[in-house]
Amino acid sequence: MYKLIQNSDSVLRVEDGAEIPADARNRHRAEYAAWLEAGGVPIPADQPSHNEQIDAQIRALEAAKPGYVRGIREFMLGVADGLTVVSQTLATQLKSTPGMVNVKTLDDQIKALRAQRLP
Repeated sequence: MYKLIQNSDSVLRVEDGAEIPADARNRHRAEYAAWLEAGGVPIPADQPSHNEQIDAQIRALEAAKPGYVRGIREFMLGVADGLTVVSQTLATQLKSTPGMVNVKTLDDQIKALRAQRLP
């Protein structure tokens, strides 16, 4: 019996927990292929939990904006908030720049996703 592995071309041999790579030259993969040919049906892969799905969405958002890693976002937003104390006008101008709008939008999207996480 075999089980599919989430986000992988490898399969898991249930009887011993061996992970079999997607390599046609691998003798275990050939055994798996023969098992499929004989009508074997693998167990479906485990579905990611709700929180794992949320984390994947956050990683995808961050990957789409590689220049806005969390530390940089927090720094930029912190600087903008700190400027409000010194000059409301300067802070407003900074927050309206395209870069800051992008950072704020990304940060808001990530906060909304984090709010959906289950305890």
